[in-house]
Amino acid sequence: MNTGYAAVLAKAKARDQSAKEEKLSPLYQDNEKKLIASQSAFDTYIKAECDRQAYFAAGGTGAADLQMKCEFDILKSRIEALKKSE
Repeated sequence: MNTGYAAVLAKAKARDQSAKEEKLSPLYQDNEKKLIASQSAFDTYIKAECDRQAYFAAGGTGAADLQMKCEFDILKSRIEALKKSE
């Protein structure tokens, strides 16, 4: 994920520079800041959601597996979303 995120972050920086040079509407600016905020919110979400799902295993032997599957599934979805924004 880090490689993909770095590529999207680099493109966000380039878009910001282009938007600044072309004096575009603020709607098209601050891509880098928006991506960083989005990633921070995502990190908070994945932890809370996967903790919630693991809780239902109530400390049983499957709790760690359930948490890992949750993280995998959500990360996969995030990676696909980032690829679409490239």
